[in-house]
Amino acid sequence: MIRPFTFFEFFAGGGMARLGLGSGWQCTFANDWCEKKADAYRAYFGGSELRVSGVADLTTGDLPGIPTLVWGSSPVRVFPSPFNSI
Repeated sequence: MIRPFTFFEFFAGGGMARLGLGSGWQCTFANDWCEKKADAYRAYFGGSELRVSGVADLTTGDLPGIPTLVWGSSPVRVFPSPFNSI
């Protein structure tokens, strides 16, 4: 039996990296600090591997095993722009 590739997804949001990796990959740990984003993640994936917290609050004990890949999306920030008022 071939075991799937595993990965951790930090700043998971709605799980876009997970969707992009496809069914050949198994997410064994995901996190996001935003409860609204976590709700979207859970609605699609179930979220048993999801932890809602900042990365600074995580310890190595929170991370299950050694994954094939560790993915960290850039946290999304909304910056002021002159175009916001258009």
